Amino acid sequence: MMHVCKKIKVVLVSLLLLGCDGEGTLLDLYPFEPIVNAETRVLIQDNQLMYARLHGRLHIDGTTEKGWFSTLDNFQSFDFGNQPWPTAQGVLGFADGLLVHAIPNGATWLLRFSEDDGKTWETSEGPGAAVSLMQVAVTANQTVWLLGAQEIGGNSRLLLYRIDLPDKRAELWYTKDNTTPLAIGFLDRENGWLLYRGQYEAAEGVRIGTTADGGREWTERGAISSVTSPSLTLVDANRLLVYDRAGWAFLSSDGGTSFEEVTIGTGGIISCQAAGENVIYALLDQGVAKSSDGGKSWSPLEARAHGVSITGTAMDFYNEQRGIVYGPDRLFITVDGGKSWGIGVYPYDYVLE
Repeated sequence: MMHVCKKIKVVLVSLLLLGCDGEGTLLDLYPFEPIVNAETRVLIQDNQLMYARLHGRLHIDGTTEKGWFSTLDNFQSFDFGNQPWPTAQGVLGFADGLLVHAIPNGATWLLRFSEDDGKTWETSEGPGAAVSLMQVAVTANQTVWLLGAQEIGGNSRLLLYRIDLPDKRAELWYTKDNTTPLAIGFLDRENGWLLYRGQYEAAEGVRIGTTADGGREWTERGAISSVTSPSLTLVDANRLLVYDRAGWAFLSSDGGTSFEEVTIGTGGIISCQAAGENVIYALLDQGVAKSSDGGKSWSPLEARAHGVSITGTAMDFYNEQRGIVYGPDRLFITVDGGKSWGIGVYPYDYVLE
């Protein structure tokens, strides 16, 4: 597909800000520096961020509803390619520049693949429409897993598909009857963890299964109560975090056999990411928390930038020091492990018309 690309230099907003009067104006909130604002009319106006990846100190690539973008200097300038995001609802997974997007397409799921942060895409046919896909998991070596369920005669059946690049064909890899799938994660092609519960078990319980042969065989390792809709973050081969949006969090240091409850922060937990051997970040409903001991203890970060609270729906840390937090209408960046934050894209409420 041919893309329409253009280089955009973001302008100073000093003169526009001078038109604001009263307390709590934009003059009080924002510094006089190049920012993304209404003059650009591509990333903010009638648009939203879908995915972003930090490559280095200030280099960020990603996709929006209207197309891809790439900036080398935290949006003081950026390239933009016109490529609308599909309107159909779907499930998105990504890691290390590979994006896999599964969307309903009549009798089957359509699988979209991008190996360059959303600049170009290829497609292939996925599972049938009778399968309800709930997660796309992408490993660092670019193996893709589709976790789904299918109702057959009152039986809830767990289905796991595996996709190997470059053929991009979804192969049914593992099934388990009378089981509700919840979440999955792989460290590599062989070692993975699966969260599930029995079809007739209480909604607050979670079972943990592990595989060492690439998902062909799974062994139940442990169980957790008090979690209804869990997410999973792998730290290494022994340590994993299981948590939910209600704020419950549990850490295992023995590969999933036993867990201890940990307190990450107040309010809901959106996601967690391991950024180093022992450093983990947690994106919360309000703010960001950090652990420097592998998830045993957590501290809230002073997550504000120029008077704006650091909030979002996703994050991406390049290493222990450098990372971004972003949402549909905002993007924040830190280069010092969360001690301070800068703003790449301002929230909608503060965009000038």
